[in-house]
Amino acid sequence: MTFGAKIKKIRRLKGVTLKDLAEKTGLSSAFLSRLENDKAEATLNDLRKLADELDVSVISLLPDDFEEDIRLVRKKDRQIILQPSLNSNSDPCVLEFLLWGSKINLEPTLMTIPPGSNSGEWAKHMGEEFLFLLEGQLRVYCGEKIFDLQEGDTIGFPAQYPHRWENLTDKNSKIIVTSSLPTF
Repeated sequence: MTFGAKIKKIRRLKGVTLKDLAEKTGLSSAFLSRLENDKAEATLNDLRKLADELDVSVISLLPDDFEEDIRLVRKKDRQIILQPSLNSNSDPCVLEFLLWGSKINLEPTLMTIPPGSNSGEWAKHMGEEFLFLLEGQLRVYCGEKIFDLQEGDTIGFPAQYPHRWENLTDKNSKIIVTSSLPTF
């Protein structure tokens, strides 16, 4: 099942029309139609709006063709989503979901964070969060504390603490973020 087909299936199961979904999300009916027919790509913000209105997680909108307990995701098969930064002068972050599905309680994601980009609004959710900085530098805000990560550093914390991050450098940063419960 494709990405668009999955969204269409969930929408229909919930008894929501394309027009109603467009009105509630602020996304146009034309865009949603193209998205459901795999002729458009959604940003993470678009997917959050859809997930909120359909009362599902963002990760549940991704195709879930895994039928086995053991899952292998080839690099070419990763689900990629762009996350616009609150800083309008920077490129969007690239999120590559490394593993997903209804039978998994982890959400590992490889993120490429352009210079000047950030995670956006403060996040707070159930579970635990783990970050491993593969390349570059990253400032992480967790509760009232600030952590400046260098390449190779890791940080873990209860995800109920308000948290966010930003790349204050002039080079890309790459991190692996893993949440113990699907949060997207």
